[in-house]
Parts: sequence; structure tokens; C-alpha cells
Amino acid sequence: MRPICFILLSVACAHAPAQEVHDSGIELPLKAQPELGPLGTDTGGEDEDAPAPDLVEYEDVGMACIMSSKVQPEELIGAPVDALAENQSAHILVVLDACITGSAFDEITSCAVEINGGTIDVTATASYQLPLFQTMDCNLLSVWCETPELEAGDWTLSYAGKTVDLTISGAAPVPCTDSLGEW
Repeated sequence: MRPICFILLSVACAHAPAQEVHDSGIELPLKAQPELGPLGTDTGGEDEDAPAPDLVEYEDVGMACIMSSKVQPEELIGAPVDALAENQSAHILVVLDACITGSAFDEITSCAVEINGGTIDVTATASYQLPLFQTMDCNLLSVWCETPELEAGDWTLSYAGKTVDLTISGAAPVPCTDSLGEW
């Protein structure tokens, strides 16, 4: 007898309008769910009370490294690097955050370099949107910028209140304003 009852209930429920039953026994119509776009963001559908994505902003935080050519940030630790050559530009990698969710979207980054005497001053900003629901992964938030041609000699790389000394035309590990081990 049980299989027959199950079949009868299934048929009866299949033709009933969608309703939500609460413990009080009162039947209420289901609330319309917001329309979600990529990454769980609200597309502006029917639910106007849905929270907007959070805006996250950064300015001159993290660390900067200077090198002769672009490499993946993961390759910086223990990697052999070419010496910074005189009368050539150098590449600066700024890591603003070592761990942002892969759900972040509308990412905007900028980086600027200014030469002041023997100092290479770097500034960087970034922003992105966070959806209501996020993945639990970890990604770097970084930006590259390039120096003008640098003369041979001693220089100081300055970023986010930290400095590191370096020599153009000298073989050395990648100079960074912070310890790579901390990232």
C-alpha cells in the first residue's frame, strides 16, 4: 500500500501551485528569488532589497619588487634573475594583497613610477567588487609597472613607506620592499 500512496501524493502535488508551508499551517505564496548573474551578483531583477556587491579598495599597501623582466609572482622565491642592466627600463611588480577570492570581479589596478634623484618612487591602487557569495580560494592582487631607462649605480626602491637598496648592473636577487617569505 505504501507505494500507491506515494504515487498518489506525487501526482496530487505535481499539479498544485507552488506554495510554501510554514509550521503554523498557513500557506503563503513563494517569494520571487532575485535574478543572479555571473558569480552570484544581482542583475537587477525583481528583488530590489538584495544587497549590492561590496567595493574593496587598496592604495599603496603590500610590497613591490623590481626586476629586469616580468616573471610570475610565484617564481620570485629562489628564482635566478638577470641583473638589472644600465640604460634599460626595469619592471616592478606590486602585490597589493596576497589572498583575494577568485569571485572578485570588476578588478581595476594602476601603478605609477616617479624618479626622484636616486629613488624610484612607486604608487599603486586597486579595487574590485565582491559578490554576496564567494569562493574560498586565494589569488594574488597585483599590478605591473615599468621604470624609464635607469643609469648604472645605486638606487632605492620606495613603496608603501618601505624601501630597499639596489644596484643597476649588479647581480643580485630580486630586490623587494618586503620579505618574500611573508607572502
